[in-house]
Amino acid sequence: MREKNWKKKLLTCFGAAVLFVAATLGFPAVSVHAETGAVYSCIINRSYSHPVTGIIEDSGGEASYATGQGMVEGAVYGSGLMEVTDSGNYYLTIRMSLIDYTSNQSFSVQNVGDSGWSGTGVAVTGNGSDSNGTTSDICMQVPSENCIVRVSMYVSPMGRDVVFYLYPSDYSEGNSVGMNPAFVTETAAAAEESGGGEAAANSTLDTGSADKAGT
Repeated sequence: MREKNWKKKLLTCFGAAVLFVAATLGFPAVSVHAETGAVYSCIINRSYSHPVTGIIEDSGGEASYATGQGMVEGAVYGSGLMEVTDSGNYYLTIRMSLIDYTSNQSFSVQNVGDSGWSGTGVAVTGNGSDSNGTTSDICMQVPSENCIVRVSMYVSPMGRDVVFYLYPSDYSEGNSVGMNPAFVTETAAAAEESGGGEAAANSTLDTGSADKAGT
């Protein structure tokens, strides 16, 4: 009983810290709840143009493709974390660089093949630094493992908003990328052994807005 109470307090403190950091950076936050499920490492493919249609939404257009692609690859790391909960939710964590030079980040998601976008809440699950300054690990809910993320943010050195895309692939079971899982705290088998399966199954999620927006 003492161990369960200790774990509960730790998760509560972690959730509060995540939401505080998210609010500090101006991201719409998701509520963090412990769930059972599986964690997968993945490749984060970064693209200046839409990976399916090839359309460039950024105002730089085709003439800025090389510069835009370089900016995308500099702003987002090439590996990420996918959490798949037993309740059927998917959460993708990416690591963003250049945080000191960007602001007003917003994320929209769609399944591959969809024509519209849905808004999604995010949470910052970790912070660090690299040669470009501050980094943030950003967790967001996605519709499935076969998804595309649209990112919009203001880049101070460029003096304008930029738009680009991400999509995960090449999944491998386990966490080999060093990012913090935000929701999946244990597997279903481990939960049953510890008696926490019912609590995880009864948890509720506040995933932010999910308004449809046209392309």
